Amino acid sequence: MQDQETNGYQLARSIGLKYGGWLGLGLGAVTIVLYAVDAFSNQWEIGVSVSAMLLIMLAAMLTFRKSNGGFMTLGQGFRVGLTTAVMAALVNTVMTQIYTQLIDTEATQRALDRSSQRMLQAGESVDRVSLYVQFMEKLAPPHIAIAATLITVAFFGAIAALILGMLLKQNPRQ
Repeated sequence: MQDQETNGYQLARSIGLKYGGWLGLGLGAVTIVLYAVDAFSNQWEIGVSVSAMLLIMLAAMLTFRKSNGGFMTLGQGFRVGLTTAVMAALVNTVMTQIYTQLIDTEATQRALDRSSQRMLQAGESVDRVSLYVQFMEKLAPPHIAIAATLITVAFFGAIAALILGMLLKQNPRQ
């Protein structure tokens, strides 16, 4: 029984890391392209990222369940989903930081300027836009951006992993 639990844990970790790594590379590539063409602050990017993450988490859980003889407990599904989400966030964040800190150091400022202009055009007050800019500049240093991204993705990834795990669980008969 202990070997079966260990193998399930290793399989969950392996599948989560694999699917999360590929998702992170894909999202990182999309993010870099969006920065490169000055379209990063588009709202649809968030929807595409969340949709991709949910679909890949679902695929990872289905792969785990198939590889595990058709069974997956809620805990195993949670582990696969959360590992997938955090790995994707880590790869995506590292790729984005390399691009914005080493290759195109003005990309973040351009995205912030574009967001500020949109807020002003939407009728927001100059004071509110100024507060927004100050807040975003505090989140801009790499160590804060990485930590904030990982915490946010871990939180929402945990919720998504729980929901998907509950929907897909198939406990072995005892």
